[in-house]
Amino acid sequence: MAIVVRIEDERQEPDGDHWFHLRSTAVLVGDHPGTCCLRFIDPYGNVTFNQEQIPVLIAELEVYASSIADPGDRAMVLDLIAYVSKACDRVHMYVRFIGD
Repeated sequence: MAIVVRIEDERQEPDGDHWFHLRSTAVLVGDHPGTCCLRFIDPYGNVTFNQEQIPVLIAELEVYASSIADPGDRAMVLDLIAYVSKACDRVHMYVRFIGD
């Protein structure tokens, strides 16, 4: 099952469409030593990032994307970065990664 990502408000109401990619679990889940946010993405559970964490998550995804050799997987992570960036600087908005 792929991880779904959505931007939502404090009541967990979605703000627009969610982000989804068939390879999201395979590409995002793994050992990410030295990261503060990326290492908590769980294939089976949910994790929510707040306004203080979202810029850190984006920075970690950018570093991670630059290390991915496969162009399709790298494009997927860059697309995720663009999606997550829509939540920046929006009061009471969160980014939730939803596992299986």
